[in-house]
Amino acid sequence: MESFPTEIHQGLQHMSESVFVGLCEIVGTSQQVALRRDTVDIKEMVENRLITNDNLIRMMSGSRREGFRLKGSDIDTMYWFNDHRVIMDMSQSEYYNTANTILIFADSSESPPGFTLLQKLTPSTRLIEMTKVKLARSHTMFYLPVDSESYSEAVGGQSWFKRMRQDFALDIMLCNKIFFISELLPEQKSALRSRNHILQIPVFVMLHFLEFLCYRHIDTTLSLAALDELQVLVHHGRRPLVHKMQREISWEILGICQQMTGNLEAALYSYQQSQITQHPFFNIQTARQRRIQDIVQSTQHQYTEDLPLD
Repeated sequence: MESFPTEIHQGLQHMSESVFVGLCEIVGTSQQVALRRDTVDIKEMVENRLITNDNLIRMMSGSRREGFRLKGSDIDTMYWFNDHRVIMDMSQSEYYNTANTILIFADSSESPPGFTLLQKLTPSTRLIEMTKVKLARSHTMFYLPVDSESYSEAVGGQSWFKRMRQDFALDIMLCNKIFFISELLPEQKSALRSRNHILQIPVFVMLHFLEFLCYRHIDTTLSLAALDELQVLVHHGRRPLVHKMQREISWEILGICQQMTGNLEAALYSYQQSQITQHPFFNIQTARQRRIQDIVQSTQHQYTEDLPLD
């Protein structure tokens, strides 16, 4: 009886060895598997170096990529354009030439394990995301000083010219003789009729405004998220992001976005706040009154349609 455990142990050991030998005959030894994997890596590396931006990149995946050769197993192969690059962080976009490269952002923050969301960065959205990254830096200066220690640590040793160019953010100045954004066309025309040639918009208000417009036809969720950020910014009017004299145009832009989404009640409130905080610097009251009239007429028309018929 005492030899029984020993016999079992020897039997299991012999069985394990037999299974290992059988697997090696089927899939190959560990050295063979590693050699196959390295061969595929080297082959693809050489092929991809010969590919221009106009060609497709081929990449083997699945069990064959891992070096296994299983009878009946399918062959998994991925193809993608050579001018497409996947980035995991928005800050990585600075290292690519977007003139000949299309960036795809992989966002796994809200995805289940093993999955990711891929978002193609158009030139407009890429520029916005890059701007958000730069403005989020702790040493970026607006109107008021930032933490001196963080600023010195970040820009120490740089010339004043480089500091001003990279680490100082000012308002967006739109020349009213040039129509940049169709949604702001009435405001620019209104200001121009009053001989106001500049429309000065806080940088974060413009950022969220453009983000809302760009994502509106691409991703509704991101567009509404941008509108939420704009609403929080304007409602709180936190300096130095929104100066007191800029609240009029900020409320106006918020109202435009809300009106575009069909939230007429919120838009009307924003236009009224824009009127309350109006500043002679902007001269956009004509455009605002027209927008308010459009909302009132639309509401009255809807109310008339909802009246019961006798």
